[in-house]
Amino acid sequence: MDKKKKTGCKLMVGCIVFTMLIFLSPSLYCAENNYYYIQVASFRHKQNAAQFAQKLHPFNLTAVIRGEELPNIGYWYRAYIGPFSAWNEADVKRLELRKKGVFVDTAIIHEMKSLILSNLKERVEPAEKIVAEKRHEPADKVVSAYPENINDEVSSMSQPVHLPESVSQVSSKTSKMNIKKRWGRNVSKRNFALGIKHTYREVQTELRKRKRIESDGATTTTTSVSVESGIKNELPTLMHIDTIRIHYGLTDYLEIFADLGSAYDELSDQEFVFGGGARVNLITISEGRFKGFYTAIQEEYLNGKLEQDYKASNGNRWKKEAEWQEFATKMELGLVHSWFTTYIGGVYYIYREDTERRLLENLPSSLTSYIFQDELEEENNFGIFGGVEIQFTPAVFVNLEGQLYTQKSIFGTIEYHF
Repeated sequence: MDKKKKTGCKLMVGCIVFTMLIFLSPSLYCAENNYYYIQVASFRHKQNAAQFAQKLHPFNLTAVIRGEELPNIGYWYRAYIGPFSAWNEADVKRLELRKKGVFVDTAIIHEMKSLILSNLKERVEPAEKIVAEKRHEPADKVVSAYPENINDEVSSMSQPVHLPESVSQVSSKTSKMNIKKRWGRNVSKRNFALGIKHTYREVQTELRKRKRIESDGATTTTTSVSVESGIKNELPTLMHIDTIRIHYGLTDYLEIFADLGSAYDELSDQEFVFGGGARVNLITISEGRFKGFYTAIQEEYLNGKLEQDYKASNGNRWKKEAEWQEFATKMELGLVHSWFTTYIGGVYYIYREDTERRLLENLPSSLTSYIFQDELEEENNFGIFGGVEIQFTPAVFVNLEGQLYTQKSIFGTIEYHF
């Protein structure tokens, strides 16, 4: 090989090596890329932080614990999960962990210029900016984002926790109360829930219009009948409703749902029911004295049929076939506790029913059929309701609710959140 070729090869090799050093250099890489961590807890004592790290093992998570000097607060130990290469990636993981019960309320996403490692001995001065939830703004101090079942005075541990060594710095500001649009009892963003619901309902209806249809086998006569006050409010509708409800969270504070199932009386055949609606969580107080308080509004629609046999007050037996639909607007006030939620509220209720009642016995001798066609609606539009939702596991919820005035109803639901 001649001298020029050797020189060219050396230059080519040198360029390749130089290029690799540039792209693989950690300092340059860190300078051009941000890292994202989820802060899931903060403790005053190092032992409790280490215990918290052990509690994450069943979730296949490893926490980075780092001691930090916080302005006007003192020295605290924060638990981080990460790193993530993008804010969206960290946010998806944050929502996933919240549904699994890793933390109850607020987690903070931190934006870093360098990797966080653990240093529980050396005190570090705060320096970096943070991002709270989805807003690029200073985050509030989180004393503990994990259920407070860890004694903050523990002084020893049964097993040591091995954590990495430290590098980076984070700061936070404090506030007494943090009020945001949040999820209350809603399904969180991009998550599904599947529930099985049983309802017993009694609607106090009012007869608005009635037609009498008589047939002797050859001729059919239809006559409008004046509604007598004696029977106007004596035709309540009683039914059982079994439905499957599918929820989907469009955002953390807005969910939509669909209902499919059947309605029936105790001795009747089941008839198809369908409907749906939306639920908006208006506000949640996530910090301070009223932590856990929320308000929500829900709109729902249900449509179905009902078929039943019954006896009138005079002893005659009738067959009822009805098509009904209902629309309800609910305003809810509630309080979220660690493992259950209690709530009360008011409802505006609209109910419509088109009914055909066929006399089954004691027909006039000249007739082969005797039918009433009725139009009914609810007696009163307003009512009150209240209930409790119990969280048995991070994914399994049971809801019991009762309603008065507009309709007397009680229902129970069991839900699984994916």
